[in-house]
Amino acid sequence: MKLITFKIVSIFIICIISYVLVEYNFNYASFSLLLINCILLIYIAYLLTRNWFSISVIFAIFFLFYGLSGPFAVLFIPGRLPSPFHPPYQVGAWLQAVNLALAGCALGFFLVSMETKNILWHIPLKSNNKISSNSFLIASQFLITIASIISWVNIIRIGGIKYPTRSLLLKEIGELFLTPPDAHWAYAGMGALGLWWAKTTKNHNTKKQLIISLILFLPYIMYNILIGERGSLFSAILVFFVGYSLIKPFQVLSIRVIIIAIIVYIINAFIMAHRTYIFRYLSNEGSFMIDINAFYLRLNPGFIEFGNPFGTFSMYINNWDLPPLYGQTYLTDLLTLIPRWLYPGEKPKTISSLFHEQIYGSEFRRGYFTLGAGVGSSAIAVAHANFREPGIFLVYFLISSLIVALERKVRVYPNLFWLLFYVTIAPAAVVWNRVSHIYYYLFYGIIAIFVFEFIITIYPKGDIKLK
Repeated sequence: MKLITFKIVSIFIICIISYVLVEYNFNYASFSLLLINCILLIYIAYLLTRNWFSISVIFAIFFLFYGLSGPFAVLFIPGRLPSPFHPPYQVGAWLQAVNLALAGCALGFFLVSMETKNILWHIPLKSNNKISSNSFLIASQFLITIASIISWVNIIRIGGIKYPTRSLLLKEIGELFLTPPDAHWAYAGMGALGLWWAKTTKNHNTKKQLIISLILFLPYIMYNILIGERGSLFSAILVFFVGYSLIKPFQVLSIRVIIIAIIVYIINAFIMAHRTYIFRYLSNEGSFMIDINAFYLRLNPGFIEFGNPFGTFSMYINNWDLPPLYGQTYLTDLLTLIPRWLYPGEKPKTISSLFHEQIYGSEFRRGYFTLGAGVGSSAIAVAHANFREPGIFLVYFLISSLIVALERKVRVYPNLFWLLFYVTIAPAAVVWNRVSHIYYYLFYGIIAIFVFEFIITIYPKGDIKLK
């Protein structure tokens, strides 16, 4: 605890220095200190959980990616961010905002961690014997199968992958009548599969069942690759390791894991650089070709999704002219849970709609509302729009407090619901650094958990041998 306290105090001191450096236009020095601070935050998250695949660590890692990729691209790599972002880039204001968010995270980790001194770092192997049952495996396979079926049924309902852009395809799917999200079924199923695999004896029978489960997952993999939805696919794979690590924590970050992560990043960059050619080829409107320049560009983290929060914040600072919203957007975004065809009348505008109306050019704004093409949001920009600078600190303090409280809950009271909730909500630790809310993850994740528990209650529970 003394080590954690020392590192958190160090983070606060470095945040203050980094914040002040921006005032004197020392952006490069401020960025360097912020990078050190983000690495410290990741290590603190690891010390709190002793697991490199805990939600706390995942949140801290992607805080670094989403917070520093954009300014890195502007400060150290000549060029510009992708459209619709354009100069002037508000690097200084962004670095100060990230410092405020980081200080909020550190305080949240510290206050909640003061109560976690006696926490077991992993779930006891003898607890939750339901995990080792046949019904648990069947339930996870059922959810994985449902996710695969829903994804391809949606493609069939819109007439196949014939759309020239991913945005238009997703817009058509989003407007279908009665379209349950597929991703959250996959998250719950794959997370539960990770729990099961960590809890069972590794023999011929269990290995066969794991292979069958992964075969059931293949259609979902192919669907997401074809439409370029890398986030959902990455999250579904990630939750498997999160579930596994709850029983058997990854206490050592091996070189093999780092190499695999680099390879996956390169493959993702290649797919993203060529997805337009893939769509044209599949729709018989063109041929496939290798675009080396686009591939190199996609290797730059600031040019892909990780740079979007910074780009959105820059556009927001340059063009936003509304007074503080005082939390209005966080309430309004709850209405996104209600399907458009079910909502009586016209929905209030979400923060994403307000951003596209206020801060982007007319051409891109028109594309967002007609084709569904957008750049997402920025949690920091939304916090600033609601409460200005204090809001950034407050929002990230609340986020980090909730994350560490969940870590404590799942380890002190490892009942089946909290274990499943932990793995199902794990992808939110990634996107919480980009979007301003995780209502979808909470709502549909809990529905998937209830379905999972219902299957367990009606299916015979024949146990598989524990280690």
